[in-house]
Amino acid sequence: MIVNQTALATIALTDMMYQLFCYNNDMRVYKGFQQQGGSSRHWYSFDRANSDKWNQMMLVDDAVESMLKNGGSIIAVGLFCQWVTEVFSSEVIIKRSNFKLQQTKTLLESKAEFERNFDRELAATEFNADILVPRGHVHYRYVYRWAHKAGYTPVRERVLDINDTYWSECEYWFDYFGPDEDDVGLIYYLDYE
Repeated sequence: MIVNQTALATIALTDMMYQLFCYNNDMRVYKGFQQQGGSSRHWYSFDRANSDKWNQMMLVDDAVESMLKNGGSIIAVGLFCQWVTEVFSSEVIIKRSNFKLQQTKTLLESKAEFERNFDRELAATEFNADILVPRGHVHYRYVYRWAHKAGYTPVRERVLDINDTYWSECEYWFDYFGPDEDDVGLIYYLDYE
């Protein structure tokens, strides 16, 4: 999917300009266009007991997060950061946008490194080397899914529950044979410990 990085940065910037205007004038602050996820209009319930700095940093964080969730890359975040320095005079907002740019660079570098160095055999061997990991006859796969805040995180999925085309789309996984999950879908040692 091709995403217009400039458009994402522009939407994030204009949303944040509108939000800060509303915030500074004690008006209801609606979530941005990219953050909606539908037609309903959600709004922030800022606690005025928090400092203005904290609330402004939250708006910057949400703007960057919404760009990344909508297919944004370091290009969109870089444009957003550049434009923030041109539009805003608030030192808090400028510093936070620069911090988010550096954080995004680091996260995307770690993503690229994970993808470059992923070894399915090694991941399975390291996981199964733990003598406390329960063994069984049920075939699971631990699938690594990308999340913008947490990086790659493994999620256990039962192989029989998902068709084969799913596995060809997921590149990062390893096999595990363990016991049946309980009625909540958990395996005690892996999910509670």
